[in-house]
This record gives sequence, C-alpha cells and structure tokens, in this order.
Amino acid sequence: MNIREISFLTYILKCKTFSTPLSDYCIKNTVNGNGMSLLAAYADDENSSILGFCVLNKMNFKNISLDYLLVREENRRTGIGKKLLAAAINYAKEQGNVAVLARIIINTKEEDLSFIIRNKLLTNYGFQITRTSSIIRCNLEKSKPIWYNFMKEKGEKLIARSKAKGFSVVSFAKAGGLIDNLKKKIKDEFPRELNPTHFIDNPVDKLIPELSFIAVKNNIPVSYCIVTTVDGKALVFQQLSVALKYKRTGVFFLPFAAFMEQLFLQNSYHKVSYTVLDTNKEMIKLVNGFLDSFIESKKSQNFYMLLI
Repeated sequence: MNIREISFLTYILKCKTFSTPLSDYCIKNTVNGNGMSLLAAYADDENSSILGFCVLNKMNFKNISLDYLLVREENRRTGIGKKLLAAAINYAKEQGNVAVLARIIINTKEEDLSFIIRNKLLTNYGFQITRTSSIIRCNLEKSKPIWYNFMKEKGEKLIARSKAKGFSVVSFAKAGGLIDNLKKKIKDEFPRELNPTHFIDNPVDKLIPELSFIAVKNNIPVSYCIVTTVDGKALVFQQLSVALKYKRTGVFFLPFAAFMEQLFLQNSYHKVSYTVLDTNKEMIKLVNGFLDSFIESKKSQNFYMLLI
C-alpha cells in the first residue's frame, strides 16, 4: 500500500463507488475556499484500487483542516486510517502549517462505537479537544404553535423593549453597506469564534439573504444571524452573535425573531438545523428556553487541534 496525492478527477473516477454525500460536500466546500488536497491510499501502484482517502482543507497559511477521512468498508480496521492520518500530518508539516484541525460528529457518546474509534485515533496522534458544539434538528410544523404562543407571552414584549431603545432589524437582502460594516467590526467587536464572512460569499453553504438578519442601532450592526442552505431544501441556522458591547441587552433576539417570522411566512422549508457552539451563550439560551420543546434530533461534535 502507498499513499499519494490525487486530483479531483481521480477522486471522481476511483472513489465514487464508496464515497458519501458528506465527502462530496467537503470537497466542494474546500474547492471553493482556499483550496484542498486529496490524499489516497492505493492498494499498490496508481493503477490499483484506492482503499481510502482524506480531504485536507487549506484554511490559511497557519492551519490545515482534516475535513474528511474515509476507508472502504471491507478494508477497515487494517491500519489504513492510521496511515492516512499520519500522511495528512506529514503533508501539513511539509506545507509549513503549524496546526492540523479536525472534528468528529457524535450520535451518542456512550453507544457510538465509531466515535470511540475515531476519537482514539486522533488522541493517539496528540490531537486535543478545543471546543464542542451541538447539531440540533427541529420540525417546523410542530414549532409553529409553540412559537406563536411564545411571541404572544414574551417575544413581542422583548422586541418592543429593544425598539424603544433605538434598535431595529434588517435582512441581508436589504442591508446593503451594512454587510461590509459588519465584516469590519467582526474582528474587534464580536466574539471571535463566530465569523460570518465564511458564509457570506460561500457558493456551497449558500447564504439565504431573505432569512439572515442584522440588528442595528444608529446604523451600526449590533447582532446578526446567518442562515444557509446547500441544496435549497434544508436550512442550517449557522450563527447567532451579538456585539460584546451589547451582551445582556436581549438584542440578540431581534435577528432570531425576524428569521422565525419570515420562515413561517415563506412556508418553503419544513426542517431546520441549528449549530450551537458551547461558547455561544445566546444560542444556548434559545435552546434551553425555547427550541428544546420541539427538537427532533440532537448530535454533538468535538473540534480537535494538533500543534505540529
């Protein structure tokens, strides 16, 4: 067995028999970003079959992300995954990167055998968990009556209070120059772990401007929400963030409420997923106080880093 870098065309020709929709998504996402590298494990020479591959996302000059690693089912537990991971780390070193990033999605920590195997693989190579998040899927039909009741009892009062203090909300579709203003303020005035710029111009995780909103005061962005879709059918609520200066003011609720109202008006989507970082206190408040009652499924994911 030998490992070598392959082209996207080779991936199409030799890996499609065992690739997955998620691996295709990861490749499309990296191709449209800063670039990608594909490493493949051949049974012998380049004319032999490919036993597994990994997708490396060249995030920036410092970090490279191991976005996906897959081994043919019949060749698993033979050490191929270890060799691909070692090759990915060596590749990152050769490129002058200082860290390799990775993540694992977990169904149930106690029962998910694949998580145990993958987590052990990463930690054995020195990867450490840097943060965690939840992936929550909700049924919109079930949420409608709960949402309307919540708005009647509490939501409308929260919005009225914010508007009385000079806050307002506008969709990305009508925001114009506010979007550039938001980009400028993200680095210094918003939590650094959330950055909307990745989604604003992303051709794969497509921003839905009519469902993404910015709350403003005196024409200055103070909070925002980002909503995307890959296939035009399923929604992902990617981010909800509020400027550090306006923490504990309740203004984070404005873009979320505008999103929910517009979502029900359009009636084009039936399911929505929310990504909630463990550090995103605003989204955690919403999950515990509102979303929890109509969650259909919930998964966790760990984010890892290896300094090299």
